[in-house]
Amino acid sequence: MKKILFISLLLIAVVSISFADDENNPSKGYLEAQIGLMNPWDTGLGFDGGIVAGLRLDQVVSLNADIGYYRASFVTTVNQTNTSGAIIATGLASQTTANLYLLFVNVRIDIPYVIADIIQPYAQLGVGYDLMYNTYQTTSGSQTDLFAGDFLAFRIEIGAQLTLGEKTYLFLNLGYMFSTVEKSSNPSDTLEIGELIDASGFSVLCGVGFKLQ
Repeated sequence: MKKILFISLLLIAVVSISFADDENNPSKGYLEAQIGLMNPWDTGLGFDGGIVAGLRLDQVVSLNADIGYYRASFVTTVNQTNTSGAIIATGLASQTTANLYLLFVNVRIDIPYVIADIIQPYAQLGVGYDLMYNTYQTTSGSQTDLFAGDFLAFRIEIGAQLTLGEKTYLFLNLGYMFSTVEKSSNPSDTLEIGELIDASGFSVLCGVGFKLQ
């Protein structure tokens, strides 16, 4: 169901862009490269970065899609089990590496200038699909376990662009993503990990943008 919803949103975005590209209202493309930090509640502060590609529908509204990646390492606790499923240790320390891959479709709204002509504030709403892949390494041994989960996500962002030249600009934005894994997966059945992983959290990103037309 979630995959169907996301594919539908992609189709809507493509159709909207095609209708917007006419002689009276030509669309203008842009590319952005961004890097920064993200702090999901259950995985902690980590690296965040990505690439954005968009088309301007008019002077205020644009649609874009972005691909992002988040990575963080932290220590958590798990319960170790034997092959029969019985718990043989509790509170076992585990070094965890979280990898989160994100794909979003966003609607960006430019806010009227409030400071100077070279500064353009904006707000952005997005819906996306993300995949989490975690590696668990027990600190008491060499045993590792993997987690993979995918889920629908929503994001709100505010930011501003600073014009550098006719076709280039810098930007800074603050965002919050809403996303939670409903149930963890444990392929080898040797570690019991939490049933919920809350990937919701704040992000701060900066980068450079390029106008294509």
